[in-house]
Amino acid sequence: MYRTCMGVVAIALLFGSCKKEVKEYTVSLEARCYDCIVTYAAGPSRGRIDTLFGVVEGSDTFPVTGQYQVIAKADDNLFFRACRIYPDTSFGAIELRASGEVQDINTNVGLDEACATINQVVQVR
Repeated sequence: MYRTCMGVVAIALLFGSCKKEVKEYTVSLEARCYDCIVTYAAGPSRGRIDTLFGVVEGSDTFPVTGQYQVIAKADDNLFFRACRIYPDTSFGAIELRASGEVQDINTNVGLDEACATINQVVQVR
């Protein structure tokens, strides 16, 4: 009886130590806009927020590029959004790009839209 119990315990410990390894991928995010709030997250991780302020030189306004990195697993949802701080003004397009160890994703919105969003499942190359 003792041997049977020890055999069952040994098998249970063996199966418990065999975890399926989940591959993680580095995703590089890039937002280009003038005066916008950027929100990004991958999978169930808590979202992060950043503010990008444009550059004014004389009477010209120039967008700024924000760069971020997240770690995602295959089939994780990638959320990446940039919204204008002042929706009643137009300082050019909003451009979002996700690249790295996953399939590239790009989106652009013109002057008439307040936000650009990428919200889809990560696909490995």
